[in-house]
Amino acid sequence: MRTLIRQNRHNKLIALPTSADMVKFAEGLKLKLDAAIAEYVQDPSASNYRAVQVTAMVRAIQFNRRRGQDVASTTPMDVETAQTTREAMNTESWSRLSEEEKEIAAQHKLIVVNGKRNRNNFMLLDLQLDQAFTLIIEKRGDHGVLEANPHLFALTDSRDAFLRHSPQLKRLAEEIGVTNDGTVQMRKYLATTFQATKPSEIDSDQLACHFCHDLVTHRAYYRLQDPATELGKISATLHLADRGALHLPEDHPTLVKAFNATDLDEKFQHKVDIYIQGTKSDEEGEESPEEYSDEENKDIEDTGEGDIEEDREEEKGG
Repeated sequence: MRTLIRQNRHNKLIALPTSADMVKFAEGLKLKLDAAIAEYVQDPSASNYRAVQVTAMVRAIQFNRRRGQDVASTTPMDVETAQTTREAMNTESWSRLSEEEKEIAAQHKLIVVNGKRNRNNFMLLDLQLDQAFTLIIEKRGDHGVLEANPHLFALTDSRDAFLRHSPQLKRLAEEIGVTNDGTVQMRKYLATTFQATKPSEIDSDQLACHFCHDLVTHRAYYRLQDPATELGKISATLHLADRGALHLPEDHPTLVKAFNATDLDEKFQHKVDIYIQGTKSDEEGEESPEEYSDEENKDIEDTGEGDIEEDREEEKGG
């Protein structure tokens, strides 16, 4: 019976989101987050504060194609200790970035969140997310968030509870009108369309590190992503994916329009091939079931079975 179930799962066709849906979802979330921040500034009520929390959390999940649990359990300390280009400039990897990549890095912050098995997981914040996260931290005491609660997306009057990401992600996806919106599907979409850029093994490993898994499971313990690569390279990849332009050929005219439409500074809007033609790094680096408490993550054997089961739990939506 177990063998039959596994065989059926292997034979099941996986429906990836379309590029049109991914663009629509990204644009819809950015508009909703702008609106939520503006409404809170006009009326700093508890309900408007919660709207900023929810929309910022879902946008961070969508932009980073990050596991929902990793984002939902982010702490204010993670944000306050974010790495910027100033810290990354002291690394050798920084010197290998192109000037365009360095300018893109300047538009982002990099926070390190605690993920599966207590590993450090990278999450990128663009200017809009940085503004939202800062507002959430500064105003948390005004809306019943206990000082003892360590979470950024904390629930009021609780010492350790935080927002559940799955129902909020599904609700916003329905409001925007997109399907196949789960965190697993978004990661599979990015990983699949990224192959159209004909990446080298190192390029693929860098993106895999951002996902916190690797082409070969054991490499997660030996190849670690560095801040300069995240800030200068992966951020560009995420913005291109937001525009549905990652899979297009390098000389496609849509790439210019895609990058012009982002929130990046005009000084480097004319460059769209920064990731594809980026420098190579010589550095060598999985899904957790949805949990909503501070219990310590349990280790499991790295056979690959754990990753499949954890993806399945994420798709169920907790």
